Amino acid sequence: MCKRLAPQVQAIAARPKAVTLETIKWAWLLHQTGYYLKKQGRYGEAEPLYVQSFHIREQQMGADHPDVATSLNNLALLYRAQGRYGEAEPLYMRSFYIYEQQLGGDHPDVAQSLNNLASVVTPKFRTGS
Repeated sequence: MCKRLAPQVQAIAARPKAVTLETIKWAWLLHQTGYYLKKQGRYGEAEPLYVQSFHIREQQMGADHPDVATSLNNLALLYRAQGRYGEAEPLYMRSFYIYEQQLGGDHPDVAQSLNNLASVVTPKFRTGS
């Protein structure tokens, strides 16, 4: 189903902002399509969908909502997969702070955020960057 729907979501998302949807459901569909494309290794196609989803969620839900943290985390995962560690790190940090603030320090999403953050900080230490 994703294979059939992804091109349609991409076509709608590529329209000028004035005619795109700005709803939570649309943000979810963008996010899911971005996830599907990332899993297919289609990083360049996934990125704009993740970014658009993030902006809608942040605008509609507020900057500190856990769904915004999820958008940040998944965009950072995309950057990490491309070796773009410097771009991933601040997104992981912000995601971590949102999760910790909103869900509490013992929540599994907080632990996952720390693990993800370590995955981009560690390569810097290995290479001496």
